[in-house]
Amino acid sequence: MLTRIRKTNGMYDGTAASWEEKDLDGSIGRILNKAAQGVPLEREEVITLLSVDAAGDAAALLHQAGRVAAHRFSNNQGRVWAAIGVDYQPCPMNCRFCAFGEGWGIVRSAMEWPVERIEAQAVDFADQGAHWITLRTTEHYSIDRLCSLCRRIIRATRGKVKLAANTGELTRASAGRLREAGFTTVYHSCRLREGTDTTLSADIRLSTMKAVRDAGLDLAHLVEPVGVEHSPREIADCLLQALAHGASLTGAMARVPVPGTPLAVHGPLLKPELARIVAVTRIVAGPRATDICVHPPCREGLQAGANTVVVETGAVPREMEATRSEWQAFTISEARALLASAGYNVSNA
Repeated sequence: MLTRIRKTNGMYDGTAASWEEKDLDGSIGRILNKAAQGVPLEREEVITLLSVDAAGDAAALLHQAGRVAAHRFSNNQGRVWAAIGVDYQPCPMNCRFCAFGEGWGIVRSAMEWPVERIEAQAVDFADQGAHWITLRTTEHYSIDRLCSLCRRIIRATRGKVKLAANTGELTRASAGRLREAGFTTVYHSCRLREGTDTTLSADIRLSTMKAVRDAGLDLAHLVEPVGVEHSPREIADCLLQALAHGASLTGAMARVPVPGTPLAVHGPLLKPELARIVAVTRIVAGPRATDICVHPPCREGLQAGANTVVVETGAVPREMEATRSEWQAFTISEARALLASAGYNVSNA
């Protein structure tokens, strides 16, 4: 769908007709006006937004609307989300996009960072201004150990950074233990083509998401891992499902084609495609999600409405071996500079 846009120098002024005035064909503008007025969009409207030409004028309008929504709902605050991959080993689940799948023969032995190293890295991330630190663990890392690690990091960082868990499936009881230990957030997603490109059922993933919310924890859920083969309908359903389960942080994560994994044959998702999805997530989420993340980090995604980027280290499922420093050499300092260059205010957490 190609839509012509009336060229203007001003930003969205908050009036009901603003987006429609910029969209000479009216179709996209009417949907954006509806979202700007706080009216939830219908599934078909979300699909319409996701179907625009990522390199066309309509996508440029989406980017502008997404960036205006980011200013409104995130108070123009840029945030850095740091993640420490604590452990990995060959995984029998064999998700078709993950380097850890034992069937792909990429990861051949177990790896686990010692707690002293995790603590030191967390302190460093906190001191540099990370807003959240995620401890990413496999299901082989017990809840007891994860809770102990959380308490240790809270003490070491003097509680100045929020901690998130990214681990295996949870019950209401185990999610409650994470909250009692000091975690504020759990990252968990029902991924695109769950049960087809993974061996876990969507119902199991959704059950954990419900347990997270029932335990009083914030849910972070990106639309992921997005590849070139995913349709606007699939992406829309993933986004709407995340919001229906109360995700307070969402966004989009492009699949990184790890050589040797089955889905690597599709190649990478182009940045304009990722930016379009980011813009739609920001527009559709409205006040339900304060923060929108783009991963891997890119300026295009920030200009389209994302206000959060991720810095990773340790075990990264998009890498063929453990990362000794920051993944792809993307540091907290670079993350803050990237957010600032996109016009966000970036303060210490």
